[in-house]
Amino acid sequence: MAEEHGQGFVDDKYNLSKEGKDPKLVFFNHHEFLAPNHDSSQPALVINHFPNFYADTSSSTFHKTRIVRIPRCYDTIAYSDLVPQFSSVYPGHEEGAIKLDEGGNVITGFYDGAKFGTTSEIVGFGNISQEDLSGTIKQINELLYDAFYPFHVITLIENVLDVLTGGLFIQILNTLSLYTHTKRKVLELEQFVENVNDKWQPKDVQIISPRKMGYLSLCIAYVPKEEQ
Repeated sequence: MAEEHGQGFVDDKYNLSKEGKDPKLVFFNHHEFLAPNHDSSQPALVINHFPNFYADTSSSTFHKTRIVRIPRCYDTIAYSDLVPQFSSVYPGHEEGAIKLDEGGNVITGFYDGAKFGTTSEIVGFGNISQEDLSGTIKQINELLYDAFYPFHVITLIENVLDVLTGGLFIQILNTLSLYTHTKRKVLELEQFVENVNDKWQPKDVQIISPRKMGYLSLCIAYVPKEEQ
């Protein structure tokens, strides 16, 4: 290629003509970040829980609870841009998570008034078992799939009828409180979240309705263990 087009040809310069495998993508919680660290001899704190802005900032709930954000993932099903799905991996156990080296010690510190560690493990978040959290998220994902998958037969029928009636069909359904398939499933999801919150209330854990985050993440409010 270089001989044909001359030295410095774009393919030669940027290796565009070379075949190579794309690097493997490693999943991690994209909500976490490293705190600014002015001491390069110490590892940076991993910021992986957040203030509970779903509560009144003047309330005791705001001051004693934190938010864990379960990331949305796009590689588990088809049409993942249309059908929200959340990671069912326990926070801090993702393949690309920052983990403790063998024989190492977790260093903890404070950032913005909250306690964090130097790994992706969330300090104080152990109220819910891995099995319970994973099972709950999988059920949420199933309900989301049922609600938003665009090629359900019932959804296609509703869309055709709505077009044929000039938009009146769905308006009539809403007037009669019958609703579309998607809305019925979304309401079913909201009820499921309420039921889970009732069950988890003694553990001081609450799932925030994913609708409030536009289905971009699944937020879980909890009381850190040291605060209980």
